Amino acid sequence: MMKGKNSGPGATALVFLAIMLTGCMAGKQLATSAVDPAAVTGTYTLLLYGCRYPDDIKNVVILVNEGSKYPLEIYDLDTSYKVKKEVPALQAFSEADSFLRCTFHRI
Repeated sequence: MMKGKNSGPGATALVFLAIMLTGCMAGKQLATSAVDPAAVTGTYTLLLYGCRYPDDIKNVVILVNEGSKYPLEIYDLDTSYKVKKEVPALQAFSEADSFLRCTFHRI
């Protein structure tokens, strides 16, 4: 008589792991969109990350509204990023664009 194969605790653990990993994906996702720079006003804090050398592919600019109740900080070496505070909107967009063009990689 043949007995059925028991999947054992390995399969149970794998199913449990899959459920746990997909369970965290249901939250609100970050949405990005294009914006007309002329429509944006106010002052911003610029977080400029990367652009340490021309072949650096890890370049990010984050603009944070000065009145934002959610402060952002970068946790990395002080030499890997710059922070510029109270930058007027048009100047912030211009500096962000210049910063992202420092590398020859394009997406």
